[in-house]
Amino acid sequence: MVKQATLFLFLLALLLAGCGTGPAGTAPLQQLVQAEDQSLQQAEAALDAAISAFSDVLPASTRVQATSEPRPITSFCCIDVDSDGLMIGGPWRPPFPWPVPNGPRDLVDKPLFVVIKTKSSPRHTAYMGYLRQGRNGYEVEWYGARGAATVRTPATATDRAPTPEEIARRIKVTLFSKKTTTYPDGTQTTEVDILRIDYEGRVVHIVAPLPDGLEGRVIEASLTALPQLSNTLRDICCGRPKPFPASWPPSWLLRNDFSLALIPYDNPRLREARTIEELIGQNLGMVYLRKKPVLPGTTTDCGPNRVWCPPDQDPLYNLRLVEGEQGLALQLTKLGDPGQVIATLPASVSLDENTGPGIDIEDRIGPDNLEIKITVAFEKMKFTVTVEVKP
Repeated sequence: MVKQATLFLFLLALLLAGCGTGPAGTAPLQQLVQAEDQSLQQAEAALDAAISAFSDVLPASTRVQATSEPRPITSFCCIDVDSDGLMIGGPWRPPFPWPVPNGPRDLVDKPLFVVIKTKSSPRHTAYMGYLRQGRNGYEVEWYGARGAATVRTPATATDRAPTPEEIARRIKVTLFSKKTTTYPDGTQTTEVDILRIDYEGRVVHIVAPLPDGLEGRVIEASLTALPQLSNTLRDICCGRPKPFPASWPPSWLLRNDFSLALIPYDNPRLREARTIEELIGQNLGMVYLRKKPVLPGTTTDCGPNRVWCPPDQDPLYNLRLVEGEQGLALQLTKLGDPGQVIATLPASVSLDENTGPGIDIEDRIGPDNLEIKITVAFEKMKFTVTVEVKP
């Protein structure tokens, strides 16, 4: 049970410090939590604006739902104020509007994705994705600007039966994620995906690349809370003891189930390293991680014995590359106390001059489990950790 709890979503092992019987954190983080909530509220408003903009292609049943539940959403932001961000959400609110007892084929001709490419200005571009049955398998048909021809991209769809534990806990969860692949010539491809856990039907996973060359539909939305979120994190971290100065602003990943921020250190060795071996033992940056309750029931799977970490705990960690028992690993230590190791997680590491800062997350399903694959990237360095999930 403890093993399952510590592996539920991404690096829950990181949250063991300060959870359960441990002492409270040294600094109240309520302002940061409020800034997170405000950012997600603005992201929800951006999704609402996109839904209104695509009213000509959306069924009325998805546009108007009698629920106050927030739309499921994943938001990626921001290396600097001029960088583009990405939001992925559903054009519907929970509960998931369509039954999926027989797997992906029950979702054909249903709208699954709203993708918003965000800018520093209030004008953003949005895309709507429907699952279709193509000649050679599944496809996602993307709608963009009014009057523009739609673009179809190939989709992969996998599914499995829910596990006995998912059935017992009556789990129905919808999660979005994305992966960006950078090629040797510097070009990139971004894939988005939706994972649906349904204890009454199938666990379904659909992955598709975003369309190339399709003009997005312009929407107006304010996302001013995102810069404020980074400023609040900087205010909290500024006076903390750390091995190197931090390089601001951070990369953010915001989801309904957890939030993650990556703040690289200004460590000269990171810039000068030409081999992975030169990075072993080096402190890479700070990590902020906050788990949020999204599953049904009175427990939230944070720490041993499923104990919730309240928001005034101190989920700030130092990230270091080490040589583990099974190869390279990312080690998390308490910020300001490098001798207090919180977790050591096996990782794959690569060096690539085309790599820039950012965070990717992939939800994947196996025969009887889920996996979450997190990739954190610094300048020319990329680290990937895969964590088995046991809901």
